[in-house]
Amino acid sequence: MPKLKITLLFKILIILVIVWCLINLFFFKYSSKFNGNETNIEGFIIDYHFKDDVLKMSIKAQEKLIVNYQIKSEEEKSKLEETLGFNDYVILKGHLEVPLGNDIPNVFSYQKYLEHQHIYYVFDAQNLTVKANNNFLYKIKNWCYKRINKIEQNEYLKALLLGVKDDIDTELFKTNGISHLFAISGMHISLFILILSKNKYLKKSLIILGFLWFYAFLVGFTPSILRSVLFYTIKKFKLNLTNEQILTIIICLMLFLNPFYLYNIGFIYSFLISFGLLTYHSSKNMLKISLFTFFISLPVTAINNYKVNFLTILFNIIAIPYVSVIMYPLALLTFVLPIFSKVFNCFTALFILLNKLWETIKVGIFIIPKVNFIFWLIYFYLFYKAFYYHQKNYYICLIVLIIIIHFIPYFDNSLKVTYLSVGQGDSTLLVSPHLKKVVLIDTGGSYAKKNYQVANIVTYLNSLGINRIDSLILSHGDYDHAGNTIELISNIKIKEIILNNDEKNDLEKKIIANNIKYYQNINYLTFDKYRLEFLNTKKYDNENDNSNVVYLNYHNYQFLFMGDAGIAKENDLIEKYKLKNITFLKVGHHGSNTSSSKEFINQIKPRYSIISVGINNRYGHPNKETLDNLVNSKIYRTDLNGSIIVNIKNNKLSIDTCF
Repeated sequence: MPKLKITLLFKILIILVIVWCLINLFFFKYSSKFNGNETNIEGFIIDYHFKDDVLKMSIKAQEKLIVNYQIKSEEEKSKLEETLGFNDYVILKGHLEVPLGNDIPNVFSYQKYLEHQHIYYVFDAQNLTVKANNNFLYKIKNWCYKRINKIEQNEYLKALLLGVKDDIDTELFKTNGISHLFAISGMHISLFILILSKNKYLKKSLIILGFLWFYAFLVGFTPSILRSVLFYTIKKFKLNLTNEQILTIIICLMLFLNPFYLYNIGFIYSFLISFGLLTYHSSKNMLKISLFTFFISLPVTAINNYKVNFLTILFNIIAIPYVSVIMYPLALLTFVLPIFSKVFNCFTALFILLNKLWETIKVGIFIIPKVNFIFWLIYFYLFYKAFYYHQKNYYICLIVLIIIIHFIPYFDNSLKVTYLSVGQGDSTLLVSPHLKKVVLIDTGGSYAKKNYQVANIVTYLNSLGINRIDSLILSHGDYDHAGNTIELISNIKIKEIILNNDEKNDLEKKIIANNIKYYQNINYLTFDKYRLEFLNTKKYDNENDNSNVVYLNYHNYQFLFMGDAGIAKENDLIEKYKLKNITFLKVGHHGSNTSSSKEFINQIKPRYSIISVGINNRYGHPNKETLDNLVNSKIYRTDLNGSIIVNIKNNKLSIDTCF
């Protein structure tokens, strides 16, 4: 077929797929087949893993569901680990719950993540009955997984061979920019093909194809491995097509089958880098290739993480050969001969140590805030000119654009106050115009084994272009106000900490042991051209009333942050400070009836009241009496609204919420 006709056909194909994706993503309305009241669910297990005493599964019922089952005993757990398998049929009793959305802006949304897979409910199962599956292929798959599970310290074996990353420290590798090495992709497939082709009995194309498709089945047909296996399969047909054309066909095919792949980060990274490398013929130099892959994927990394690590360019030169030439072949060998597990674990330990040492080097980390997508279109234009035409001026323009994006938040002249949703706790972020001052009042505190609060707070800060906290004010030392502090210190620079006037408890002693300068019982804190005033009264006999109460008057918008101060302190505040017409009241003690007395509320007359409270909390907060006292105020609640974002720009007020 003439080249012109092939080009025309590809253009038509691409246009049709774009139209198909737009229709599916923006015009079709997808919804659940469940009404939300179902208590009995049956279906086949798609995936599962054990996390402490909880069995987490995804199952195929009327539609896909996420299932959480609380294991009742060690005996039951052992039995399930031994017998449970993929495609087993499960009968469940429990109730459906709507997945939570992101209650802090600009962070990962679990709800959206599930929706893009057409999953609309999480099933909380109280009872579980399993009927074993007898399908031959699934028997082999289950045998493979159980074989790996029986090997001690198998977390990295599962990550490298199966792409299961539930038990490894993905944050460490994300910081170093190498988390892609643990996604089953073209690198793994190429090595797999190389190993198979060395065996005279297995090197035949059809046998290799069979192995590859079974491997894709084994790891669940993830987008990156599907791309690799399809590419190898089409190549074997020896059609008169270039590699770029084959990849284009695969992209179109996959998006036609599932347009929601466009939301899949693995899909985006896989095709962006693969297509880039196929068309970038200038060099086989490892450093140049590392530079190319770093810059072509930078927008995706920035949009998802709001920061990039430029040292990734160098670290990839070390990490990629280490994983591909040493760890992955060793992982395959360990699967066949588990006696090599100790050798594999030694190399894994060395790799983790190398990553931790590399993580201590902070100079390459660059914050890239959330910006209009137009900036990224300009970026890709400059990238194309720089790397494909090797024009030095465009390399310079590319770096200048990244720097401009980094500094965009410094041109914002608005005051931003974000009442962060941190469950049954308190945390409020204050950012002055032009990012001159960043203050965090309280940090929240979670007792969960995996605490996402700190990561979400830091991600939100980074999305605003913030890489430090100038002043951390702890209203008092209760865990729900200060519990995240120590972890926060290890994730972001904090210049100073302000404590209340009470005796330091054990948590506060641990906090100040981190060698950050701290102050107690101060009167005010400079906040750009304004002051955060500490409304000191006297010392009380309880931690709550000794809370730091903070006041800010910004262009006659008055903010009052009450901590957990109770009625006794409220009475003293009325008498000493004559507060009135407060614009924003951060309601004391999560809406408990020990705070927000009728007399106090009638005196300060808050226009807006914000209650930081956990969903279905065991304390019954906020109290009905408190809500009645606030009846003349517009109430926002973090359990109902998520985080509440207040913006004051050019003396104009706007309020946004997550829900």
